[in-house]
Amino acid sequence: MEQDWIYVNPSRAKNWALAMGEEAAPFKVFWFCLADADENQRAEYEHGELAKLLGMTHQRLTAAIKRAKEIGLIEPASNNRCIVFGPRVRTNVREVNE
Repeated sequence: MEQDWIYVNPSRAKNWALAMGEEAAPFKVFWFCLADADENQRAEYEHGELAKLLGMTHQRLTAAIKRAKEIGLIEPASNNRCIVFGPRVRTNVREVNE
């Protein structure tokens, strides 16, 4: 069976994320971190870095990550320093020119 897929330009994904409001915080985390994810399906950050990049407090980021886990956007192992994507999300697959 053929898998459905979509290529997302990393810089555009980050722009989408940064344009999202507070009500979309779990999606903001998903799209921003998806752009930074490596071939191991992980996006890793220094302590406090992700909150700063997203313009969120530590508490708001923690709540957004919790909600993103609950709705299945990211894996349960995710935290404020490492966002983990599941097997249905393929990251860093190839480069495509804009």
